[in-house]
Amino acid sequence: MLPEFNDGDYILVEMLGGRDYIKRPSIYLVRLSDVVYIKRIEFLPNNDIRLISINPTYPPFLASETGYEWEILGAVYGKISVKLGSGFQFASQGVK
Repeated sequence: MLPEFNDGDYILVEMLGGRDYIKRPSIYLVRLSDVVYIKRIEFLPNNDIRLISINPTYPPFLASETGYEWEILGAVYGKISVKLGSGFQFASQGVK
């Protein structure tokens, strides 16, 4: 999840399971079949989503291309990093 998230970061997620929410491009916790990802999501008009890796090494893909059911579990809204000598540092992860 580099470069936005590093090893040891705590990711803050608002769980959305089954709730209505505004569908906007952002970072989400998403389930494809029995695998859970943290990805940047773009909602498409045909009830599909484009999953975009935060790490630019991995190409984006459509959920429909996988053949699996998908579900948005939560919205990522921040992270907490712990750095020795600096304590906790909070960073918001809004729409980018």
